[in-house]
Amino acid sequence: MNKPPHRELTGMAIFFFDIYDTGETILDPEGVELDGIDAATDEAARALIEMANDIVPDGAWRDLAIKVRDAEGQEVAHVRITVEVQSKT
Repeated sequence: MNKPPHRELTGMAIFFFDIYDTGETILDPEGVELDGIDAATDEAARALIEMANDIVPDGAWRDLAIKVRDAEGQEVAHVRITVEVQSKT
């Protein structure tokens, strides 16, 4: 497989971040160029934390996940968070 020269020099790779939100799926059509699987997993975790912060007032329970795929479409990581809000009043 021929890779563009800049990718060979930098060691960067394209990763896709598919979002799963309580039964709804949003596939990433563009991807992001990052420096390896660890960087992609960190990015997915940060994104989920931001998503959780945005939805807490919106409902009592949400199950969020990001599946990270490589350029060949293979899943290389799965990051998941469940948000549950319980009111005691």
